[in-house]
Amino acid sequence: MKSLNVAGLQMTVGMNLVVNEEKICVGIERAAKDRVDFLLTPEGSLTGTRNDFDRQEMLTALNRITSLAAGKKVGLVLGTCFKELAVVGHGYGRKVQEKEFCYNQVRIYSPDGLFLGVHNKNLLCGGIAHPFGQGVETSEFVAGTSGSLRTFAWRDSTFGALVCNDLWATPGYTTITNTYLPWQLRERGAEIIFHAVNAGGINEESDEKRFSGQLHKQFHEISEAKWAEILNIHIVSVNAAVGGQITMCRSGVVGPKGETLCQAPERGEQYFAYEIKI
Repeated sequence: MKSLNVAGLQMTVGMNLVVNEEKICVGIERAAKDRVDFLLTPEGSLTGTRNDFDRQEMLTALNRITSLAAGKKVGLVLGTCFKELAVVGHGYGRKVQEKEFCYNQVRIYSPDGLFLGVHNKNLLCGGIAHPFGQGVETSEFVAGTSGSLRTFAWRDSTFGALVCNDLWATPGYTTITNTYLPWQLRERGAEIIFHAVNAGGINEESDEKRFSGQLHKQFHEISEAKWAEILNIHIVSVNAAVGGQITMCRSGVVGPKGETLCQAPERGEQYFAYEIKI
């Protein structure tokens, strides 16, 4: 039997990069005390889920975070948005320009600080009626492709990573064909799936909003449990905290029978650690 010590940081994800960085660093310090192999943070935890952040400010903060984690021997599955530069308009006297392409991704670093790679969110959310409307993910980010899907290896464990809707392909928010990414990761040898989530909280101001949020929560959590059972795999999830609201997906670990092995409290900022045995 082999094992992997994992942790999740259910943190408030705001638009202030400095505040987000501070929260992540506190999580790293706590994970180090628990001798965690990999710490998972929510979708967009460093930058916020947006494309209007400063690229250099983000890179500077990312370097501080990864340096701290490497020094503490804590691996990271870090949710963040990331801008890559590409050269456009070159040759034949045309002016060379750089264009930013923004991805919603998780970045994976080993406990010794080695950058293992990224997973870019495939199933970006957009309303079916207006799939490319202003303010939705399909207009703000470049989607990853299932062809770029990969697994990561550390010591004797193989794992994959997904971002929020990649796992459950929520009806009403998914505008492209569902390529069943959890199954694809299992086919590539993944024994564990890390799932970075920012699904929001249940608005309890009215019965209608509460009921709608509860439907989303049930769908999200049943989808996770069923995938874990079908694939005989562990799924580690961490959601973003939304004030005092109940999160619309639990943070914790689901086992290969679809059972809940570990679960953080569903309101507010939380942290959990768990030893997965395979």
